[in-house]
Amino acid sequence: MRDAAPAPPVAAPAPAPQTKEVKAGVTVHLSAREFMRLALGAAEADMSADDLIAEAIEEYLDARGVLSLGGCSCLAAAMKKPGEA
Repeated sequence: MRDAAPAPPVAAPAPAPQTKEVKAGVTVHLSAREFMRLALGAAEADMSADDLIAEAIEEYLDARGVLSLGGCSCLAAAMKKPGEA
């Protein structure tokens, strides 16, 4: 009696396509001390420096009552990718 051939591997389902958030770049000039604090803080929080900065900006603006622009049509237009209707 022969052993049955092993079953072919089953491929994992492909992840659902994710829509990329449109982002804008910004340049910040930091002192060596500020840069080191950012790098250490990001490492301690287990997040990227970009994510830490973005979170800090959101918290700073929220604390000061700056609107989030959630329903702003100008923000929606700015977030569209080129060629989208």
